[in-house]
Amino acid sequence: MTQFSKEVLTSTLMGADNNAKKEMLVYIAEHRYKISCSVLHPLLGDEDIEVRAITAFALGKIGDQSTIPFLVEAWFHTANEERHLKRQILIALSDIATFEQLIPLFKNFKDWSEEDKMLAVDCFESDLAQLLDYEIDSETKYQIVQYLLGGEINSGTRIK
Repeated sequence: MTQFSKEVLTSTLMGADNNAKKEMLVYIAEHRYKISCSVLHPLLGDEDIEVRAITAFALGKIGDQSTIPFLVEAWFHTANEERHLKRQILIALSDIATFEQLIPLFKNFKDWSEEDKMLAVDCFESDLAQLLDYEIDSETKYQIVQYLLGGEINSGTRIK
């Protein structure tokens, strides 16, 4: 197994070669390598959508809860048509965050696109029902129940 120094990891992630960045991010995720998340956070805004998606995946595997605000921000700045990236962000959040930490993410659930709501059900499943316990409006409660009970869930493959 190849071992990389922190200096090599950092310089590769900060470099211009997107393929090298992707390979290094996969390495970090596969080995749950504890690199400073401050090196990874800027990659959530990278021009390359694949770099952003693999970064979200890696952050979820590292499991550092300090990344939650960065992932939530990335969620809100991700276009609706970037489905794979949105899914990776939600999977990362579901892997590392407690539900209470995700309340800001779900505050405007009723305004989400249908696709985003189904992604949330797919990623958070019954944990989403906890949202019903919090002070939210009745329309949002209705939509959560509707998605939990009536939505067909097409689960993807999750690696924990």
